[in-house]
Amino acid sequence: RRRRRDFSIERIVREVEVNASSSDFNSFLFTATEDALLYGCRDPKFIPNEEAVLDLYNAIARVEGVQYIAPAHISLAAVNAAPNLIPHLTEIFDECASSLPKNVTRKGLVSFNKERFYGAEIGIESGSPRIIQKFMPGKVLPFSPEEWPEVVMQALGILNDSKWVPLTSMMVGMPGETEEDTIKSLELLDRFKNTVKMVLIPVFFTPLGDSTLWNKRAANLGACTELQKEFFIKCWAYNMHTFSDDWAQQTLAKIGVPIAGGLIYNLYYRWKKHRSFYRDLITTICKLR
Repeated sequence: RRRRRDFSIERIVREVEVNASSSDFNSFLFTATEDALLYGCRDPKFIPNEEAVLDLYNAIARVEGVQYIAPAHISLAAVNAAPNLIPHLTEIFDECASSLPKNVTRKGLVSFNKERFYGAEIGIESGSPRIIQKFMPGKVLPFSPEEWPEVVMQALGILNDSKWVPLTSMMVGMPGETEEDTIKSLELLDRFKNTVKMVLIPVFFTPLGDSTLWNKRAANLGACTELQKEFFIKCWAYNMHTFSDDWAQQTLAKIGVPIAGGLIYNLYYRWKKHRSFYRDLITTICKLR
C-alpha cells in the first residue's frame, strides 16, 4: 500500500559516486528498490518503462569503480511484461563486470559452478491464483491472477536464460489458506524441479504494519497443517537438488554434512516440539535419505 517514488537519475548517480569514492567500496553496487524494473513507470498496469530503467543502470555502470551491479528486488510480472528488459540489463551488467577476474570471490557476487550470475530478491508468495486474487491482485499486473503460475514459470525462464539466479520466497500459512491452495503451491513447486534455477526460501506469513493484512495472526509451525509442513520441506529439497551437485561430490562434504546434521538433530532438535518435522527437514537438507 506504499506510494511508489523514484529519485532522479542525477541524484542516484551522486549517491553511487559517494559510495564509489569510499576506501571501503569493493566495486559491488546494490540498488535499494522495491522493484527495479518499475523505475520511471507511469503505466497504471505497471508495464515497465524500459528506456528509463536502462538509462538508470547505464548511468550507474559508467561511474568509475563500479564493476558489479545488483538490484534489491524485481517482480516476475514486470519481467514478463517487458521480456527484452532483462537481457538488456544483463548486457549492461556484463560490460560493467568485464574487468573483474573470473575467479574473484567477493561478498555480494552470485556464482554457481564457477560461473558468475546476477540476482535479485523476488516474492512468488503462492502458487494459488485464489490467494493471489484475494490478497495481492496488483502483484500480477498487467496479467490476471489465473495466469500467475504461468507468469512465474515464464519469467523465471527469462531470468535464467539471461544469467540471473534470483532469491525467491513463497509464503506458508497465509490467512485463510486452504489445503487446495497449498496443493496449488506444491504443484508449482513440482514444475520448478529440473526446469528453472533459483534459491527458494519458504517463509511463514508475517503481517506487516502497512499492508492490508496488518491485523492478521502470524503463521508458525504449530499452526501449520501437515501439507504446509510438506511444502516447507519440499522447498529445501528443491534447493538441495538444484545446487548440491558441486559440493556433494567432495569427500569432506559427503562425510561431514550428514554427520553434522545428525549431531544437530540428536543433540538439539530431537528434544524439541515438532521433532518429526525437524527430522524430515534436516535429513532432506543433509541428503540422508
